[in-house]
Amino acid sequence: MVNTAAFAPREGITLIPDGFQTHGAAALEGSHTADVELWSGPDDGEPEWIFDPATGTEARNHGTKTATTTARIQRLLSEAETAAGEQDVTSRRYLMALPWDASTVTTSSRVKVLTSGDPLLDGRHLSVLDAQGGSLRFERHLICLDNLEAL
Repeated sequence: MVNTAAFAPREGITLIPDGFQTHGAAALEGSHTADVELWSGPDDGEPEWIFDPATGTEARNHGTKTATTTARIQRLLSEAETAAGEQDVTSRRYLMALPWDASTVTTSSRVKVLTSGDPLLDGRHLSVLDAQGGSLRFERHLICLDNLEAL
């Protein structure tokens, strides 16, 4: 039988000191090597096609830019290939870490990668699939999707 009382904090001892989250967040932000823009999008997360009568062309409306910040982007080892119509579509997922106070990101948000050090990722628009929260965190983690279509 394990004595669980031995693992309980002792009276007057703080396990997590005041300011712990702020200090930890500052240390991790040094590992953010990418610059990104956060965009709020339509409720379904899909950008709209907008016709410009001045040029006679259509362009994607990715929503409204809400912030520019730093990030760390890591490709997750999952790649999916599905058929859309009669065309195969490949998608990739990424774990994106933003500063911990980036709380305006939702699952209808999009992220534009400005610079990442990877020319294949720079300029891409990623859809946010999951904006992970928590009561004690150092970073805001997002699961993002790149469906590899040309922009």
